[in-house]
Amino acid sequence: MTDAPEEDAVDPEDPRPEGHYGRFVEHTWHYIPEDLARSISLGPATDAEPGDDWILSYTPERRDPDDREMVLVRLTPRALEELYIETKDL
Repeated sequence: MTDAPEEDAVDPEDPRPEGHYGRFVEHTWHYIPEDLARSISLGPATDAEPGDDWILSYTPERRDPDDREMVLVRLTPRALEELYIETKDL
């Protein structure tokens, strides 16, 4: 595990970023620690045929590890394209 550069550091108590996030000003922001980030997965919902939906999944932290339930988010081909456009140059 490597330390994040200072400019990439996130305050776990206040993860809302500085800057131009006006669309999301009313939303709650969450910090995802590195060990939880390893539970994030993106893959085809079925057998990866062209046009299939994809699933973004993660397992959130819970006080009781036995109470953890995987969260699944369905991404249609259009949503997947938007995700690609937003992240391709990161």
